[in-house]
Amino acid sequence: MPSAARPGIASAASLDTGAFSRPGGRRRCGRARRDGPRRLRPGAAPGDIALVEIEREHKGYAYGRLAQLETTSAARVEPPCAFYARPIPTRPAAQSDALVSSNSGGAGGSQPDGFRFAGNARLACGGCQWQHLEYAAQLEAKRNLVIEALRRIGGGGDGVRDVVGPCVPSPAPFAYRNKAEFVVALSVDSPEAAPFQHEETHDTDEKAWRAGFFARESHQVVDVSHCLIQQEPNNALLHAARGALEADLAVPFNPATGDGVLWRLTARTSSAGDSLLIAETTDADWPQAGAFAAHMHAVAPNLVGVLRRRARHDQLRQGHSRQPTQLLDAACGGRDWLEETVAGLRLRVTGDGFFQVNTALTPALLETALRLAEAGPDSAFSMPFAGSGCFRWRWHVPAPM
Repeated sequence: MPSAARPGIASAASLDTGAFSRPGGRRRCGRARRDGPRRLRPGAAPGDIALVEIEREHKGYAYGRLAQLETTSAARVEPPCAFYARPIPTRPAAQSDALVSSNSGGAGGSQPDGFRFAGNARLACGGCQWQHLEYAAQLEAKRNLVIEALRRIGGGGDGVRDVVGPCVPSPAPFAYRNKAEFVVALSVDSPEAAPFQHEETHDTDEKAWRAGFFARESHQVVDVSHCLIQQEPNNALLHAARGALEADLAVPFNPATGDGVLWRLTARTSSAGDSLLIAETTDADWPQAGAFAAHMHAVAPNLVGVLRRRARHDQLRQGHSRQPTQLLDAACGGRDWLEETVAGLRLRVTGDGFFQVNTALTPALLETALRLAEAGPDSAFSMPFAGSGCFRWRWHVPAPM
């Protein structure tokens, strides 16, 4: 069990190149060492020298956050997204006796004025965790995550670094995702959230809702008007949905009172550019469902279907939002599937089915995985989480899945 958090600036450390870890959940943490290992919350870069605030300690390691950057890594870049947490110039903090004066993790640019993280970094969008790194550094960090897992969990020793090859880059580092899960919630006034609200969507008016993504390590919703990693048809669906919310065609669900109906929107885009929208709602009546679907079709011309997935009120209020009790309901209009073309295959993917989110990189994934598995036409596959069956059908395996 972790000990109680020890607030305040505890130490400063230099991050070794490629020192990232994934201790649990979806967090990718920087790793530092100063009188024992430290795992830093997202925002670290290999080669940074930073004052670290220890938040809680475990046996053999501790979690902390970047309180102030003293020297920035050469791998740091300006995040292109307006909703991403970033450091901003500030006056230097008081010097600490624990400050590390040398940078053993690689060259970096000295910042005499120091940096601190704007507002509360946890109120920035929690969707991306790598945008502050140049793309080559992101690829190396992801490779090192695999190496660390093989060492720590698989017991592979130091030789695993020679086994794990370079991370294959995506043809499109941005605008690649074919699936988005936009969260819809009532607005919550928070002055700390102000630095992360785009000027077009800043809550200075009387808008009663937000649509976007969860903030980092939080259930607070960051109001997002455009996502840089989403394919444009998904962003078009977000734009159309924001218009529907403004027209009161859907009322956001309020977990405190049980009122409202809409709590999430799942957008999907096929390789042909067609799109599908799933409105995830409570099981309450939704008289405006038809008008909502008509609005979406009118604003997003490539939309082929608006579906509804219902969950019970009590499940949503208890936090069991990923356990809906009913299947998709196509009553809102349109079909419930998209057609994908990958590696010469034509696949039908249902609205709630699984398909790789990076369409452009999927052929390389198929070829690499099957080549390493030495799979052939007579190979038998066991794929309990196979989704649309890309791997099986790529090799025309006759055996049942």
